[in-house]
Amino acid sequence: MKVEKYKYYQVATLNMSKVLDDIQELQVCRTYLYGNSMTQIAEFFGVNRSNISRILHQHSVVIRSPKALTEIQELNLCKAYLEGEGPGPLSKRYKINYKTVYYVLRRHHVEFHRPRRHVDEHFFKDVNTPVKSYWIGFLVADGYIFNHTELSLGLGGVDEKHLCKFRDVLHTDYAIKLYAVGKYTKACLRISNRVFVNQLEKVFNRDKVMRLPKSLLNHFVRGVFDGDGSVSIYKPSTRYNLHLAVSLLGKKTFLLDLLALLPSKKSPKLQSCSCPEAAVYAMTFYSHTALELLNWLYKDSTEDTRLARKYDRYLQALGMVRDGKLSGFS
Repeated sequence: MKVEKYKYYQVATLNMSKVLDDIQELQVCRTYLYGNSMTQIAEFFGVNRSNISRILHQHSVVIRSPKALTEIQELNLCKAYLEGEGPGPLSKRYKINYKTVYYVLRRHHVEFHRPRRHVDEHFFKDVNTPVKSYWIGFLVADGYIFNHTELSLGLGGVDEKHLCKFRDVLHTDYAIKLYAVGKYTKACLRISNRVFVNQLEKVFNRDKVMRLPKSLLNHFVRGVFDGDGSVSIYKPSTRYNLHLAVSLLGKKTFLLDLLALLPSKKSPKLQSCSCPEAAVYAMTFYSHTALELLNWLYKDSTEDTRLARKYDRYLQALGMVRDGKLSGFS
C-alpha cells in the first residue's frame, strides 16, 4: 500500500506540472521583474510555484522577499536618490524601512551622499575671548565627548534658547533636537566633527581649572556655574528670615583648584552630594560671600554669555538685599 500511494503521489505531481518553452520562460522572468508574485505567475501559466522558482533561478533572476521592491522599483529608487531625494522620503514613498533603502543602494553599488554639516572647527583652538571662556566652562559642566569624534550637549527644554546661543557662536547647521523624558522635555545638540572635537579635548578638563588670564576667569567660572550651579533663596526654619546660598558642583579636585582662584576670602562648605563612585561634590557659599561671588561672576557679562533664568535669580537676590529681605546683610 505504501508503494502504491507513493506512485500515485508522484504521478499526480507530474500531471500538475507543465513544461514551458523558452519564450514562455522569458515571459515568466519578465512578469516577475515587473512585480508579479511566483504564485500569480504559476496560476497564469498553469504550473506549480516550484516550477516558476526553478525557471527564475535558471535565468539568474534575483528572488525577492515578499515585502521587497521589484527590480524596476529598485532602479527607480536609486535614480531618485542620485537626483537628491533622501532615504526618509524614499522609505515613505515605497512604504519600506529606511534601512531597506540603504540595502537597495548598496546592492546597486550607489555611493551614499552624506551631507556635510558645517561648524567652526577651530573655535576652541585659542580660548582668548569672554565668549570662548564662557562656553568652555559650560561644556566642562554639561558637555560630553564620545569616541573623540562627537560632542553632545543636553539641557532641559526650558533652556533651549541657551543652546541656540551656543549653536550660533559655532556658526553650525547641526540641528537641536527635542526629546521627551518622562514628564519633561530635553533639548540636545550633537556635533560630529573630529577636528572640532580634537581641538576641544585639548582644553577640556573636569579635574583641573583651565588656566586663563585673570580677565577671562570669571567668564569661565560663570559657564561652569550656569551648567552645574545654583542660586538659592531659602528659609532654614520658621524661626529664621530668608537666606542666600550659591552652590557649584563638580569633582573635588576641580572645586579645590577653583577655590584657590576665586576672590572670596572665606572658605565655603564642601560636601559630597552623591555616591562615592560618582565623586561629585558641592561647594556652597552663603550670605555676603555668596553675593560677592555672584557680583564677580556677572561682571562684564552679556546676554550671549549667561543663562537667563539664573541671571534673573541673581537680580532677584540683589533686589531683596536692597529691600532688606535677606538675612545676614545688615
